[in-house]
Amino acid sequence: MRRLLADAGKLDRPGLYVSRACRYWWLTAPYAGRDPKRPEDVDSSGADHALDAMRYGTQRITWATSLEIRLPDHQDARASLR
Repeated sequence: MRRLLADAGKLDRPGLYVSRACRYWWLTAPYAGRDPKRPEDVDSSGADHALDAMRYGTQRITWATSLEIRLPDHQDARASLR
């Protein structure tokens, strides 16, 4: 995740962008400390919910690629309104 954030804006590498609308992320993530026993992890004694959510999302990106949206048939939709 650290690498994706650092590579944001580079044309030859994938990057991770965080919207300004993610207020909780911006209020907590820049100040999160590292776990003294596991330097690759965030110290969970602080507010780490936004970073956990981001980590889960980046690790499971394949979920979004297999999304299939089925729209109802117009005739079926009219029949259900009656």
